[in-house]
Amino acid sequence: MEQGTTFTERTHNGRVFSKGDVDIFRAALLAQSLIGYAKCKMLPTRGVTASGMLKMASQYTGKAYKRGDYMKAAEDLKAHVEFLKASPQTDKPLPRFPV
Repeated sequence: MEQGTTFTERTHNGRVFSKGDVDIFRAALLAQSLIGYAKCKMLPTRGVTASGMLKMASQYTGKAYKRGDYMKAAEDLKAHVEFLKASPQTDKPLPRFPV
């Protein structure tokens, strides 16, 4: 795997995510799921609830969200993803979003 990249291209157009890259992908996907729920009440899977998505967003951003704060949580997550992308790639745990 190449150092300093967000993902590694493999044969047949596949991508392998490693270590912190999984958290970046998960946070980006959660942001899009929050937007989808805010606009048309669409859940990404039946195993997750709207309040569960807000709790997951709180784990990343360190902020508490109330019911109905889906777009605010999505915006905060997008900012957090950009913060993580700009952080140097190391084997250490990912930094928390500055509060």
